[in-house]
Parts: sequence; structure tokens; C-alpha cells
Amino acid sequence: MSTAKNTTKTTYLINISLAILSALTLVLSFPNFELYFLAWFSLIPLLYALVRTTKTSFAFLLGEIFGIGYFYGTCYWITYSMINYGELHPLVAYFLAFILVAIVSLFPALFSAIFNYSVKRFGFEAILFAPFIWVATEFLRLNVAGVGWNALGYSQGFQPMLIWPARYGGVSLISALIVLSSSAIVLILYKRSRLTIAISSLSLLLCLLVPIIGKLTIKEIPIPKEAIDVVAVQVVAPVGVPQNELVGSLNRQIGMSLLAVKELREEKKEQQDQIILVAWPEAPFSFNYDEDENWPRIFGQFTQENKIYLLINAVTATKDKTDDYNSVVLINPNGERVGQYNKIHLLPFGEYVPMRGYLPLIDRIPALAGDYKSDNKYTTIDLAGVTIGTSICFESVFPDITREMSRAGAQTFINVANDGWFGQTPISRQHLTHLVMRAVETNRPTLRVTNVGISAYIAANGQIKDETPIFEPAVRKWKIDKAAQKQPLTFYSRFGDLFAFACLLTSLLLILAGFRKNRSK
Repeated sequence: MSTAKNTTKTTYLINISLAILSALTLVLSFPNFELYFLAWFSLIPLLYALVRTTKTSFAFLLGEIFGIGYFYGTCYWITYSMINYGELHPLVAYFLAFILVAIVSLFPALFSAIFNYSVKRFGFEAILFAPFIWVATEFLRLNVAGVGWNALGYSQGFQPMLIWPARYGGVSLISALIVLSSSAIVLILYKRSRLTIAISSLSLLLCLLVPIIGKLTIKEIPIPKEAIDVVAVQVVAPVGVPQNELVGSLNRQIGMSLLAVKELREEKKEQQDQIILVAWPEAPFSFNYDEDENWPRIFGQFTQENKIYLLINAVTATKDKTDDYNSVVLINPNGERVGQYNKIHLLPFGEYVPMRGYLPLIDRIPALAGDYKSDNKYTTIDLAGVTIGTSICFESVFPDITREMSRAGAQTFINVANDGWFGQTPISRQHLTHLVMRAVETNRPTLRVTNVGISAYIAANGQIKDETPIFEPAVRKWKIDKAAQKQPLTFYSRFGDLFAFACLLTSLLLILAGFRKNRSK
């Protein structure tokens, strides 16, 4: 009896260790480690442990342990702003972060339970259902919990030849392919029949074809013949200081902009109808455009004197003037506001505090940037005849914004962001991978303009150009192709998360079929 108990205990410890190993390998796949190739094998230990597990309840626990390691390891930076700007004691910040991570980890736990249940009901061949179940739970994580950060597919964000399928199935399809490679190997480990070896080999071949096709089809994007010039300014304005101390940063931003505009004008002395857009990042301090008449006057005068368009982040009032939006505003060379997008997906703890009244100590945390109201309109902006889609900071996580704006005619995207609240942590590079995926999904170039970095031009095929260094002032000069208006919608833009919905339906059918098979015994 004692030997049996020791064997069971050893098995539990081995399975827990395998789940932790998968989490560690996955963490190494994401920025700042960026060992992206590890992701394609990272789930082997977890899947192997789940197949070995006899109790679905323990499989759920394994998924929770894996999820805590995965999310805490890649998102530990969330404590930075709590400690440095929310003035929480580090122990309190780490405790709150652990609670949030544990909640989000319920989705990998759900994956583990469904996967284990399916293998027990349908045999080892059900291992190949892992990609569908994984995508279903990732999709639920985004749409139920509102947390899509670092979905598995984003680990490949800096590899254009590996993420081109996103234009058909979004980031979900990239996640599925990654899980497919691990599940195919695990199937061979558990059942070496001719059929399973053939199916696993075909699955691995499919994964191998992705980089081969990408290598053959992805080409350099040519310089546009007819374009709008863009000046992107990374000013590195400090965060967490009073607004009246940030006037110097604004003056530096204006000076950096004017110098770049002057250089562009000198490059094209003979071009009389040159259109220049100056794009400023999301600011650590917000201009209340509708309540303070000085700001429209200052910015209007700036655009009139220099004959430019100006894209800024500003606070604007709702129609009934009872709440504020976090907005992107476009001001034309006549000093007039001619376009505005109001943020739809607000940042937890930055622009609102979630679960107030539900979690302990949560009421002590202030909304760092201010309390805002979310909008529900996917509003595009007309820039001299070119339709622009915009997003603000962490909205890059939500593919619905770029997808809906593409349908509304947007041919280029501009994301304004400020990751300064999180210091020199991996957040900046992780954030960039999400925007790369949005560009590939829609086949639209994306211009990322940030306060502290990383600002970059992301081509429609995912190639990144002109990255700026972190926490160093920088100016970049880019172009918006006027001819890009002719680009058709991608399959993903047209049909949305069809693949993710199919995975969700497949997972539900697996559960129902398993129940039915269990009853018939």
C-alpha cells in the first residue's frame, strides 16, 4: 500500500514538473527572450502529463499551474506601475498580480480538463484535437475575460514567414499551428501505429510548409510613388509627475516635429502640394481638448503656421458632457478638428479599475491615467482622401478594431501608445508583436507612435522597419501610400474569427459526444 502511495505521489510530482517545464519553455519563447522556435515544442511536456493523468480534476490543476507560470513569467511587469505609481507595497502588488494571473489561468486549466477528458473518452487519437481546444479557450479568454495578451501565436510576432496564415484565421490560426506541432509529437510518443505516425507526419509537414511558403512569398514592400509624409515623434515625456511640469516635454515635442517637417520640405522643394502628417504618441498627461480652449488654439495655430496635419491623443467630452473619452484627434492645416476616434477597449488599472468591490484591496488602486468612458464606434479618419484607422495603446490586443475599420475602408493604421508606466520591461516588445499580427491579419501597414518606444513602421506583411530604441527621444519619417486604397480585404477581415468559432464548436461537440459516450456505457 505504501509503495502504491509513493508511486502515485511521484507521478503527481512528475506531472507538475512537466507542466512547469512547459510554462518555462513558453516564457522563453516571448520577448524579451524571443527564443520563438521553442514555442513549437513548448506544450509537449504539458500534453504528455495530461495524457498520463487519470483524473480530470488533476488535469485542471495542472493547467492552472502551467497558466500561472506562463502568464506570470511573461507579464510580471504589471506590478511595476502598481509599485512605482500606484504606491502599493511590493508584497501587495505581487499578491494582486498573482490573483489576476490565477484568474486568467483558469482558461489554460479549462483547456487541460477538456483535453484530458477527450483523450480518456476517445483514445490517444484525440490528442490531435488539442489545437482546436486550445484556440477555443484562448478565444474565450479574450472575449469573456477581455485578456488576449500574449496568446500563443504572438510568440512568433517577429517572424513574418511564420505568421502569414494570420490573414486567413487571425492569431488563433498561428496558435493552432504551434499546438499542432506539439500534439503530433505527443501522439507519436503514445501510439506508434501506422495510422497515427502517418497523421502525425502530415501534421508536422503542414507546420513545416508554413515557413517554406512564407519564405517564397514574402517580399520587400516597395517605396510608394504617391504618398503622404508622416513625422512620428517619440519624445520620452516622464510619467507620474504633475501636468504643469510637462510643458518642457511638449515644447521639445514641437521642436522635434518642426525640425523633421523642415527636413521633409527641403527634400521636396519642387513639390507644392506636399501633405505632411505629424503624429504624436499617447501622452502621459492628457490635453482636455473640449474643456480647455487654450489647447484648440495652441494646436490650431501650430498646424496653420506650418501647413501640416497633426494627430494627437487628447481627452474629449461625451455628447452630454458628463464623462470623458480617451481619444485620437486629427487637426487639419486650417486648425480645425476634422477627425476623432474614441477609445473602445479601456486599459485595466490605467483607465478604469476592474472588479472594484469584488477583490480584496482593489479599491486602493487608482486608475493611473484617469477614469474614462468607453465608446462603441469603430470610427475611421479621413486624411487628405486616405482613410486611416487608429487605435490607442493596448487596443492593439483586440483584432476587432482593425478588422472592423478595414471593413469601413481603412487602408493604413496608426497606433499611439505610451508604455512608460511599465519601465524598461518586456512590455514594449511584447506590445509590438500584437500590432505586427494586426497588420498581417488585415494586410494593412501599421505605424506605431509611442512616447518611450518602441515606435516602428510595420509593413502589411509583418516586416518591421525603423524601430526606435527604448527610452531615447527619436523621430521617424515614414510614408502612407495613397495607392493603398485599392487593397482588397483579407479573408480574416471579411469573415472574422470563423476559424476560432469553428474551434469553439468543435470543443463543445467533443464535450457533448464524450458525455453521450459515457452514458451509453
